[in-house]
Amino acid sequence: LLFNLLFSALSISNAFVIGMVCALIRQKKWGIYSSLVKIYIDLIRGLPLVSLLFFATLVLPYFFFDAKQSVKIIRLYWMFTIFGAAYMAEAIRGGLQSITSDQYEAAGVLGLSEYQAMAYIIMPQALETAYPSIMNLVIALLKDSTLLSTVAVLDVVGMMQATAARVEWMPYAVEGYLMVGFVFWLLCYGLSRISDRVERQIKVFR
Repeated sequence: LLFNLLFSALSISNAFVIGMVCALIRQKKWGIYSSLVKIYIDLIRGLPLVSLLFFATLVLPYFFFDAKQSVKIIRLYWMFTIFGAAYMAEAIRGGLQSITSDQYEAAGVLGLSEYQAMAYIIMPQALETAYPSIMNLVIALLKDSTLLSTVAVLDVVGMMQATAARVEWMPYAVEGYLMVGFVFWLLCYGLSRISDRVERQIKVFR
């Protein structure tokens, strides 16, 4: 379980940063760079996460000079991060599109540069608008971390499968899986409650 939590936390945090950069590039329409980001987002969003995990496990090692030196969990980590970043980029881009031109004009009147306006005025409002979508992605990615068990990673589900395969524990397989399901429900419910509280505080602050 600690592996799932640590893997998800690191992957989601990096996916948020990468997604923010991709959203800015696509929003600015910077020629070839925006086109490449759009292709990346559309490609990743059109593929299921399981297929990407199998690609990272079985195919990606052949692109390294020495496949034995490429660590499997690192490949899975970056594939998971890239997958999450594509969805984060679209959520943040939706927030950026909700900002009216008046905000940009007001920033210009205040004498702020384009980067200052984006950092202090535009992006905070965009993240506030996209906050519910971002939290939905965080919860979804936390649950999707259990898919690592499909590529022979001993996360909490993989360990449960290995335990239930032993003869002495077979009669308790149902209880074991129910416990794993309850733990993830508790984690996701806790995150949703925290999200609701933060969202109410944001509304009160406004």
